[in-house]
Amino acid sequence: MKLKRDVLGVVLAFMSTGLVATGLNSDAYQTVYDTQAKQEQKVQQALNSEFITPPDKKELQQTVTTFAKVKTSENRSKLQEKIKQQEKLLHKVHLKLIKKEAKVAAQEYDTVTADLADLKEKSQEPFITDDDEKRVAVLTDELTEISSPQKVEPVRTLATKTEKLAAEMKENQAVMLDFVANLKEDNKTAKTLQNHKFLTKTDKTELATLQKENEKYFKDANDLHVLKSHRDNSQNIVTTLQSRATATEQDFKENEKIARELIKATNELLAKGDLNSDEKTELNQIRTALSDSLSLKNYRPGDLSNSYTTLKTNYDSSFKVSNERQAKAKQLAAEAAARKKAAELKAVKEAQEKAERQKEAQAQTVVNTPSNNDTPTAIPTSGGWHQAPSGYKFLKVESGKTYGQVKNPDNFSLITVAQAANYTPGHGNGSAKQ
Repeated sequence: MKLKRDVLGVVLAFMSTGLVATGLNSDAYQTVYDTQAKQEQKVQQALNSEFITPPDKKELQQTVTTFAKVKTSENRSKLQEKIKQQEKLLHKVHLKLIKKEAKVAAQEYDTVTADLADLKEKSQEPFITDDDEKRVAVLTDELTEISSPQKVEPVRTLATKTEKLAAEMKENQAVMLDFVANLKEDNKTAKTLQNHKFLTKTDKTELATLQKENEKYFKDANDLHVLKSHRDNSQNIVTTLQSRATATEQDFKENEKIARELIKATNELLAKGDLNSDEKTELNQIRTALSDSLSLKNYRPGDLSNSYTTLKTNYDSSFKVSNERQAKAKQLAAEAAARKKAAELKAVKEAQEKAERQKEAQAQTVVNTPSNNDTPTAIPTSGGWHQAPSGYKFLKVESGKTYGQVKNPDNFSLITVAQAANYTPGHGNGSAKQ
């Protein structure tokens, strides 16, 4: 070891002066060196302190350098004396370090106290989260626990926490204010949308409700996650209704004019066309669905186009059937007129025969003309129920559900089984069942 070699050098130095160096001398010197080595560790700690003054640092470093120079030339007594001198100086410096650190700790304690006071005041501002406010209280408690500090470490640790919290609190507040700004923009958009021609009453009610909910956050909020969730929901509603208004406007732009023309034509066909009761009922129901779309009743984007297509298909079919029936009736009327004219040219003696032929022709006309009074009626059964006639179903117009039996047939429309295929069978309840 190095110290052992140093001791050997001392022994050799003594021998050169004629003194006797023994093993006992060697152990004694080793003890001196061990003592100095331990003390130099303390000296190094003092030298590394941020609180040591330049003169004290220089003086301590000098004691280390001096001992290193004379440790192989001075006797043990003088070396021990130098160790004591260094120890005294180290004690003196250590006392200064304690005093200086306590002074710095007190200064930094005052600073962090002021910073925490500012932070506590800020925690009472709007849009500070409950969590951040609670963290301020925790740090205030920590400050109380280290009152009259002698060490800087706990003070600086608290100062670091305070600085970090101040930054996070400022950031959280800024984020919340940004969310509120988003909500205010949503309300402006919602207010504009409420006047949109192509939004339903339900949509506009939803927008009014949304604005009231958003306004609850305009003055203050204390939960970042709740506010973010509400902001996301608000943006989703506004975006959805904006898209819905745009899609509806496009639907009306493409189909409103032709839809109104088709309804006008349908009304004329219902009034003047040759249709039976079932055909009129079906055509009227489809016309009503298109009218509902035009008035935005239970409307979803695309309903106007779909309802128009459905009515157009039914109208074309009904119009064709009506025209065929009217043409046939006109033909029969023409034939009857021709027979009447021919009969008038015959002799008086054929008057009876002529009258008979006319009667026959008129009877034939009645036989060949379809009846519009064949509307079926419900069949009463036990328990107050009414059974739909064979080949028919009851239809609940409002829901579009069909049933086989109902208790109050006046609340339902009778449609053919073929027509019922266009609707959905309803589940049984207290007033209707299959």
